[in-house]
Amino acid sequence: MSSSDRVVLALGGAGTVGSGIVKALLDKGFKVAVISRDRSRLERLRSFVSPTTRDNLTTIVGNVGSEEGAEEAKQALLKAVGKVTDVVSSLGFSWWQGGPPHTQSLKDLHWVIETLLFSTFVSWKVFFPLVRDDCNCTYTFITGGAGEKLLMPGTGFLTVGAASALAFCQALREEYPEVPCKLNEVKINTGVRQRPNARRPVT
Repeated sequence: MSSSDRVVLALGGAGTVGSGIVKALLDKGFKVAVISRDRSRLERLRSFVSPTTRDNLTTIVGNVGSEEGAEEAKQALLKAVGKVTDVVSSLGFSWWQGGPPHTQSLKDLHWVIETLLFSTFVSWKVFFPLVRDDCNCTYTFITGGAGEKLLMPGTGFLTVGAASALAFCQALREEYPEVPCKLNEVKINTGVRQRPNARRPVT
């Protein structure tokens, strides 16, 4: 199947990482669909991608963070593009540095987990059936190094949330070894690294 015959659903495609993925896919000839709650972010995405590929981009306003919203978005997606051959999930946010855990509230932790883990789970549950039974289809999770180590002081909740999403992706790959669809994980190990001889402030 050539790239021009493939339709990629880019979950989180209007975000920092996702928008770069969307642009790269469009430049390679794929058709791409993006769902976002924020219409202005979808408009920014349209202005970001190459003008020559813009006709291959489908944008849909919807909420994939709730089961009801994700189901509604799925119906709108299928009505707009007809089929999906690939899903790329880069849901969440690119950075969080709210401070050490003892300064945060349960509400803060819940928001981080909801954004990084719950939305990943809900969207996978709703959209995975679109590609699950076809050996020519793929479902790819974009994860990162924040789930394996503290990037810098104050990013503890980012590590907790990213580690939860990373564990979920790893669990799925083990739980569904026989599905025809190819389950992939792409880990982007970028972040902030302190100089080896740098001193941390005394608190």
